[in-house]
Amino acid sequence: MENLVRSVISSMPEDERTPEPLYRLRLKHCLACSHLKDGTCLKCGCYVEARAASRFSRCPDVPPKWVSLSNYQGGLPMSLTPHDIAKMLDHSTLQPYLTEDEIRHGAEIALKYDTASMCARPCDVPLMAQLLKGSDVRVCTVIGFPHGDHETAIKVAEARLALEEGCEELDMVINIGRLLHGDDDAVRSEIAQIAALAHEKGAIVKVIIETCYLTDEQKVRACRLSEEAGADFVKTSTGYGTKGCTIEDLKLMRASVSPSVRVKGSGGIRDLDTVLKARAVGASRCGVSATEKIMAEAEARYAAGTLCEVSAD
Repeated sequence: MENLVRSVISSMPEDERTPEPLYRLRLKHCLACSHLKDGTCLKCGCYVEARAASRFSRCPDVPPKWVSLSNYQGGLPMSLTPHDIAKMLDHSTLQPYLTEDEIRHGAEIALKYDTASMCARPCDVPLMAQLLKGSDVRVCTVIGFPHGDHETAIKVAEARLALEEGCEELDMVINIGRLLHGDDDAVRSEIAQIAALAHEKGAIVKVIIETCYLTDEQKVRACRLSEEAGADFVKTSTGYGTKGCTIEDLKLMRASVSPSVRVKGSGGIRDLDTVLKARAVGASRCGVSATEKIMAEAEARYAAGTLCEVSAD
């Protein structure tokens, strides 16, 4: 692998080269690919590119895999930027007591750090869409929140109105009681209706399974039903149950769905270390209200040269 990277670097124009430790290797689409030849994966089409550290760009939804040549030993990638962290965060303003002024302040925070999205209450969608217009921060709201026991027709109507008002991401709560009862068809059908409606409008759906009420077997079942129904994400928690996100749940959920379905952790994520650990086990997003604290920690570590990937172990 190191010889491959050096070969890619040697093909770069002289004026783009910097001292070797500043180069990064990116494996697009798959990290542990054993079929690479001349920078291209013979099996799945991924490819390798090497650039100076100051010149790379990132996808907002899929954490890229980079590694410094000076540190590469076949393990996980190392360096991150604060923007990588910001693009994992759905800045949350879901508390029932928040005023309009506080929603406006929440939008200012999301815009300041360029978070992946701002997730607010359904009644705040029109204002949020106005405040975030023209930015890369996506408009997100919740459906059937927080208990998930609305009639399906009500959830669908709530989703339709949110989409009409400018929402780009829907975080819906499953009907937990029906899942526990074993009514998989009802759970799947409800998710499918909302996913189809969202996809027609170019929006995505994250399915909150509320892990605190489920056994591991039920968590796996909920994830698989979500994927079968067309969900884009599975998400741990509302933050209003008996327990929030755990790393073990994220690992289980990541293993329960295919790579085309992403995983979001939410509930009790209040520091950078938890975000990094969630990232390490495969989470693409984290729902947080502690965005300012997390980003301050990320910026401090970046300035000190210590903002990096962590082990999944």
